[in-house]
Amino acid sequence: MKVILRVIPACLFMVFIVGSTVKVFSQTNQPEDKMNLTNDSSKTAHKAANYVKGLTAPRAIALAEGLLGLMSIISGWRAKKRPTKKSAKTAILFGLLAIIFGIVHLAITSGAVFGSGSGKAGSIFALLLGLIGVMLGGRILRLLQNERL
Repeated sequence: MKVILRVIPACLFMVFIVGSTVKVFSQTNQPEDKMNLTNDSSKTAHKAANYVKGLTAPRAIALAEGLLGLMSIISGWRAKKRPTKKSAKTAILFGLLAIIFGIVHLAITSGAVFGSGSGKAGSIFALLLGLIGVMLGGRILRLLQNERL
């Protein structure tokens, strides 16, 4: 029951981030052919004009995943300073949520390339942060179990 009370706010946080970023950071009114926006007198076409710049909705979602991973590391670090079972489980929970959301994000954006605004790099970074947080939390749980024996 206590774990469910921690999972529900984290999932609501992700739903809020996903819902708000799609409206706020959508870049749907951009012109399709960005190459025609360059000056015709210049013969060199800007290669960077094809890439999306700024904060897009998938990038913001990847940032939220990264925040979950960062919260996992912070919880694991705090559990290392004061070892309690609750803080270790919190670190594992946030880390697993970051890993799950990161894998789902990477599965959705599997055909996109880096630099297209899909948030793949942020999602990979969130996976790493979540994995570190899970390892910290698991290490503390194992330490607490060994102390009881």
